[in-house]
Amino acid sequence: MTSLKSIVALLVASTAPLHAATIAEDVSGTTSSRFQFFWGQSFTTPAGGPWRDIAVNFYDLTHTPYAAGTGYLFAAVYSGTPAQLSAAGALAVSSVADGSVYRFGPSLRLQSGTQYFFYEDTAMRLLGGGIGDVGGTSVFTQFGTGSFASAGGLNAAFTVAGTAVAVPEPASWAMLVTGFAGLGAVARCRRRADAGRRAFV
Repeated sequence: MTSLKSIVALLVASTAPLHAATIAEDVSGTTSSRFQFFWGQSFTTPAGGPWRDIAVNFYDLTHTPYAAGTGYLFAAVYSGTPAQLSAAGALAVSSVADGSVYRFGPSLRLQSGTQYFFYEDTAMRLLGGGIGDVGGTSVFTQFGTGSFASAGGLNAAFTVAGTAVAVPEPASWAMLVTGFAGLGAVARCRRRADAGRRAFV
């Protein structure tokens, strides 16, 4: 039984969250939008994932984290309108938590080296004009029924954060499988021994 506890503890430890981290960010923009727009931002995740507990935010004109409405995360470019986002088959959907961030559920995992596309459905005035290399760019539209259009290669001011999750090494999996095979063998031997004892009683 101690072996089973050790194996389970090893498995849990090998898939436990490591630490909260910034996955993608560009806060270099200082241009404020003159009007309220609907926004989108694409980004590419670096090495070090996967990540869970994903949080996304933009920045308002005072450089304060800001979010409004509902956020949608896609694995491919979305070319529709903000009004159609809810029916567009997003990878994940998030409501705003505390007015400053979109939080996604713990089941969402962002993989390393993958481009993602984030869109929101509420018009906001934000900071933008960033030129940081985030493996993506921002899009916007002024009207809920207008399609998102490129912001000319610039980024909105944004941050994507999450908790890195350790991926078990092959040696850990091998030890786990070997341990379960050993426990199965012990259980079979005990059943045979019990059957043999009952035959003499």
